Amino acid sequence: MKSPYYLSTSKTLKFASACAAIIFFISLFILSFNLKMFSSLNHDEHQFVASGSLLANKSLLPYRDYPYHHMPNLVFIYAAIFKCTNYLLLSSRAFSVLCGVLCCALLSYSAVNIFRHYNVFVRFFIGIGSALLLFTSPLFITATGFAWDQDLPVFFGLIATILYCRAATQRKAWGYVFFSGLFIGLAIGTRISFALTAIPFLCAIFLFPSAQTKYVKIRLLFVFIGGFFLAMMPSLMLFLMAPKQFIHGVINYHFITLRFVGLPGKDTIGPFGKFSFFITKILFPIKNLLLFAGFAFFVIFKTIIKAKATVYNAFEVFFISSVAVFLLIFSILSTPSHEKYFYTPIPFIILGILYAVAFLITKKEEKIKLAVVVFIILYVTNFVTNKSRYFQSPFKWISRYRQTIPIQIHDIGVEMADAVHDGKVLTLAPIFPLEGKLDIYEEFATGPFMWRTADLVDKKDRKRLRIISENELDSYLTKKPPVAIFIGFEGGLEKPMFLYAQKNRFKKQVLANHELWVSPVVH
Repeated sequence: MKSPYYLSTSKTLKFASACAAIIFFISLFILSFNLKMFSSLNHDEHQFVASGSLLANKSLLPYRDYPYHHMPNLVFIYAAIFKCTNYLLLSSRAFSVLCGVLCCALLSYSAVNIFRHYNVFVRFFIGIGSALLLFTSPLFITATGFAWDQDLPVFFGLIATILYCRAATQRKAWGYVFFSGLFIGLAIGTRISFALTAIPFLCAIFLFPSAQTKYVKIRLLFVFIGGFFLAMMPSLMLFLMAPKQFIHGVINYHFITLRFVGLPGKDTIGPFGKFSFFITKILFPIKNLLLFAGFAFFVIFKTIIKAKATVYNAFEVFFISSVAVFLLIFSILSTPSHEKYFYTPIPFIILGILYAVAFLITKKEEKIKLAVVVFIILYVTNFVTNKSRYFQSPFKWISRYRQTIPIQIHDIGVEMADAVHDGKVLTLAPIFPLEGKLDIYEEFATGPFMWRTADLVDKKDRKRLRIISENELDSYLTKKPPVAIFIGFEGGLEKPMFLYAQKNRFKKQVLANHELWVSPVVH
């Protein structure tokens, strides 16, 4: 007699569970959207929003026309969004929230598929539980839903990983392999931290259980590379247009950042500091520790060590674990160390746990079910006792719409436009004037990042890279005088702009606790 867990269920019940899942994920979107509508503006968001706006409204491309310090895919997506709306921060954050929730949905889908031999009740709760493991992770809450490149590449990377695992068990795997290469290429073209994941994706093809001959494996490799290069075409085209600017923005800038943050008082720059940050800030907060401990227990100890799994009978476990490890390595190496960088491996850690549990169950490891239940109870208990921010007035964005951060910033931009009407605004916070449809200096599209490291770039290179340093500001503005200067965000970094405003008799206005210095020409 079969276990009741494996009993079939009616189509009506399956339909009801599908409807419940849809309602569940809509609820996740509402909860996450509400939280991010009241999250303060992060200065990392400026260059992503500004770059999308510059492409949408002025057809300016990153690297070639202005400095940009990331991979370019998100610029094109934001540009497409901004063609449809004037609410730049609102729409870009909403898109990131959507991508984050879709990552939860992908984990849920994977869980349901991994445990497909169980009945609809078991699959439903495993699927919902998998989504909640990610959604309630403090690293997910910290990193997702902002106008930056955290959510989209993880979404692309998860799709690539799921397709790749499916391909490993298929006789006709060409389509799965091609689209896996396509999506991991899209992930790398969106965020450089996924670059190391190309190693397991390229190597694991030769370990496919379904590919019996070397000839088939080599063909699959070329199919994967074809999809990968198709996805990388936007990046390759921009590289060919401005190779030195591209290399500076994507690679050299990060070495310059090492020099910048290596100043006195920065203690997370060296190997010891980075390792210490990982241990104290990432690993040992209990909500993070439970996920890492779950990965160590189910994947490494139970599956690889105790059950003596091999890459052929537990391919998915080994492959996903390698992807998660490479992402974790890049997170640790990122400079400066920050909690949000450690979000990227979390969905893959959860996916690895799911495959490990499924493998252990097939190996008659009955005690593993109890271990899973204990792990989930501990995680849920910890989550509830810490009172997740999700449930603090989850619908206040409806009643307090005008008080949400994106709407406040949009209103400031509109008010700024009423004050200066037309012309370029000099600022290290370009989202504000762009929300009011004002023009900005594209050389300052990165917000504070290009400006604060300008003096660390050789003078002979700055002109070619369109980088303006403090000593060059006056001469640069003489040729292109601003109609206004908007400051009050980056402290001492803005002092040269303040001095320029005073020297040229700009008139000060207070705009939402910030200073708008308006050119006398406007008056």
